[in-house]
Amino acid sequence: EVISFRELNRPLLAALALERVMIGFGVALVMAVAALNLLCNLALLAAEKRADVALLGALGLEPRFVRRLFLTLGIGVGALGGVIGTAIGGLTAVVLDVTRALPLPHGVFVVSHVPFRVTAGAIAVVLGVSLGAALLASLAPARAAARRDVLQGLRYE
Repeated sequence: EVISFRELNRPLLAALALERVMIGFGVALVMAVAALNLLCNLALLAAEKRADVALLGALGLEPRFVRRLFLTLGIGVGALGGVIGTAIGGLTAVVLDVTRALPLPHGVFVVSHVPFRVTAGAIAVVLGVSLGAALLASLAPARAAARRDVLQGLRYE
């Protein structure tokens, strides 16, 4: 009787699929928290720089450029965080795979350790989602900073 690798290791493959889904949920939660953190930081920055933005508006800077400034700042921070996080995560996966850090019970599975594989598609998805989250988190503070009245910003300075 010939038994395929899939049939022979059905429990392992199911566990690895579940692990991949759960790690995806974990990464999504971390990215959601990071996006909310970015949103809060940009909102605070817009509030702190109210007088500076109002002064730039009084000097003739159009609201669309204020919006673009805050969007660029948010996307830049999100891109930097996404690239650094993806690099650290990919490097950690490679190290765990090379060192075989997560062994499996002998005699139960054909493989001796939990394999880690970093694909270009996974990297692209993580980077795309981080940039998208950064863009969405930057929209509200950028719009709020661009809509502020110049006179209200300069009134108490």
